Amino acid sequence: GNFKNDKFIGNTFCAIGNNTTTTVDWNAGGAIAVKGYIVNFTDVLFKNNKVDSKVTGTGSVAVGGAVLLDKTIAGTGGRNSAGTIANFIFNKDITYSGNTVTTESPSFTTRKDGGVAYTSGGFLFMDRCSTANFDVKKGVTFTLGILGDTDKNADTIASSMRSDSVADEDGGHNTITKQGEGTFVVNSSLNDYNGYVDVQAGTMKVNSHWKIRNSVTVSGGSLVLSSFEFSSVEGCYEDFLSATKASATDKGIG
Repeated sequence: GNFKNDKFIGNTFCAIGNNTTTTVDWNAGGAIAVKGYIVNFTDVLFKNNKVDSKVTGTGSVAVGGAVLLDKTIAGTGGRNSAGTIANFIFNKDITYSGNTVTTESPSFTTRKDGGVAYTSGGFLFMDRCSTANFDVKKGVTFTLGILGDTDKNADTIASSMRSDSVADEDGGHNTITKQGEGTFVVNSSLNDYNGYVDVQAGTMKVNSHWKIRNSVTVSGGSLVLSSFEFSSVEGCYEDFLSATKASATDKGIG
């Protein structure tokens, strides 16, 4: 699919009702959900999109305020479905802002395929084996989020949390690449992103504190960090499973 000079502005996915099951549900993709396809977003604006969960009872989490990426093709299921690639291509300066997620529900959910998701990813949430390429052309700046935004989920990038072994069964961890000679400025948080990052060209500048959970590679260009610390997706995954042992066991994870 191809989108060029389009605008995704002010879309809201609002979930209501009472979840009477024993499983925390989830709602995803406030503006668009991409499953099993390659999509090009060329000079496309995402602004003020939202996933808002007001589900009561067992509740529901909210992910991907603007965009959801997942390998599964809707209706096919299974771990052998096609992967997903989203190419965000910028030929002019663009800022994404106001994309977010909100929920009144518990802060986590476990998935039957072994991953863990919680309310996160105000701009982008990557579920399984997905790739997001940010191709910023020479002389161009793409800015994600507003520095100092009081909404902790605003314009963030997040992904499901899965161990290396579980990710391998789905084709590998999610991946973000920075391509092109321009500059990608991240003012929002990457702390809930658990996949790989590869800076291949140009500059990626992260102005927020980054808790790095997985492999970060600078194969070309430069990565500029204001502050960071190293964490471990394996450790975080095990901590979540320990904290939700009964729920995880019910779903065949534990």
